[in-house]
Amino acid sequence: HEVIFEHANNIEGPWHEYEFAYKPGNVNYSLPMAGPYLPRLDFQFYDVAGSTISKQTWIYAFALRLLNNESSVRKLLSARNFPHKPPKFVRATLFEYHYTPWAEHNNLAYWTRHSVGEFLPPCSVDDATLQARLKALKIPLKYNIPPVTNTLLKDALLFIRNQTTLIEGSFFVFTFLALGFAIIATNRRRD
Repeated sequence: HEVIFEHANNIEGPWHEYEFAYKPGNVNYSLPMAGPYLPRLDFQFYDVAGSTISKQTWIYAFALRLLNNESSVRKLLSARNFPHKPPKFVRATLFEYHYTPWAEHNNLAYWTRHSVGEFLPPCSVDDATLQARLKALKIPLKYNIPPVTNTLLKDALLFIRNQTTLIEGSFFVFTFLALGFAIIATNRRRD
């Protein structure tokens, strides 16, 4: 099972999926190799799909961040099909996924899926139910980011973040592992 978040500007649709880099979503995309890289948000949805929203309360805060189109959340998702402006509505649907049978391998789809049910009903920023849930969980609707005192460190970290997002996660980790082994091997030859 997979929980798929969608966004729309009208409650009647059309609905568009938010795509994640490392979890099933679009049936036409295969999954990239992730290990030993651990995409935490994508991996967190593994627990969500086998649970209920009442046990996964962070989903409400995630929905609010999607509704506000926050850049910190956008950076955790795939850039494909991401709205440029904040959507009016988001929802989450539970799907059951299966690999496409080998007999249908000439089909372009890697997966087949069907809807199992609603996980999070359509909601908006002004939705009373969403606001009540967030208030009960003591999650602020708006939060102030404290001012940065060390701008040099901030700029350096942003530069590193922007450079590392250009490389796929597992390739990035394997590059560092290979570099580490190369350093160890060259140091042993000197001894």
